[in-house]
Amino acid sequence: MAAIPKPIITSDEQLLRALTKEWEQHHNARNIDKLLTFYTADGFLMPPFYPVSKGATAMRQFFVEEFQQNDPRNLTVETSLVEITGDTAFLIGTFTNNLKMPSGKRMDVPGKWTCVLRRVGADWKIFAHCWNPDLPVSTFTT
Repeated sequence: MAAIPKPIITSDEQLLRALTKEWEQHHNARNIDKLLTFYTADGFLMPPFYPVSKGATAMRQFFVEEFQQNDPRNLTVETSLVEITGDTAFLIGTFTNNLKMPSGKRMDVPGKWTCVLRRVGADWKIFAHCWNPDLPVSTFTT
């Protein structure tokens, strides 16, 4: 039986996977200024239960509200797929985040995410970032 070849992992893919873990660290540290450096100036955040945030000012407002209202803790992010085409990259993954629920109780919330990144000079920056929980909406409203 022939051996199955291992996938080829490019240096850009390694970099993007590392950037995801770095983003996770800054989110857990609630370092909004550092989080904003991961995004393009015209980037989009598309979080669940919030309107779309476009640009740094709107993104900053979202992160401030998220940290105050949801009190996220212990975010873990895993990257399942990295696809790179020229100066655009597509990432898909999963997460678990411990959130304060409307009841005031805390819950580990699993979910999935996707990002579209653009190469800006020598750097990769997030242009569009969307995530949502794997739990039903009723979990967050009762």
